[in-house]
Amino acid sequence: MDWSNIDWAVVAATFIGPIFAVVITLWYQERSSRMRSRQELFVAMMRTRRHPTNADFVGALNLLPVHFYADKSVMERYVELIAVFDDLAWFTPQARPRLNEQADLRVAYLLSAMSKAVGRPVEQLQILRGAYAPQGWQDEEQALKSLRAALSEIASGVRPLRVWVDQLHQSAPSLVKSEQIQEDTSNTVSEPAKDVV
Repeated sequence: MDWSNIDWAVVAATFIGPIFAVVITLWYQERSSRMRSRQELFVAMMRTRRHPTNADFVGALNLLPVHFYADKSVMERYVELIAVFDDLAWFTPQARPRLNEQADLRVAYLLSAMSKAVGRPVEQLQILRGAYAPQGWQDEEQALKSLRAALSEIASGVRPLRVWVDQLHQSAPSLVKSEQIQEDTSNTVSEPAKDVV
């Protein structure tokens, strides 16, 4: 075989072409997977944005640095939100309304930055005001908080547990029998002890 007559460009294309195609395909799949993960994270946080203590929201928030580590604006907003959540004033009941408002605002800023990063821009005001959550959910959440607080106070001895005893309704024969038992016990107790010789 005469190697001088072989078109080296064709040989190179035959070997390099499939390799290049595989590399491009893998790059595209990895990029699509990364984008899909970021979008799913964004959707999970948007869905539960009115309930930042929801397990889905918290889980998505904890994964945010994994998927958005390279996006400076998202990470800045993330740090701001975490600073509000880490504020020790949450333990002061008077500060909670202010902190709730700050947290809602920081969540809106974060979600707006995330929306731009995933290519679906949503305005902050729409994020802040646009979510729907039934009043029943809030009422139920508040009732559970009150119940937990009351049980905690009872368990720690701060609040007494009141117990009322109500006389059970008994049928006539059992009532007579219980009266006889009471009478027998009272006679036994009231009789003086006899000396046994």
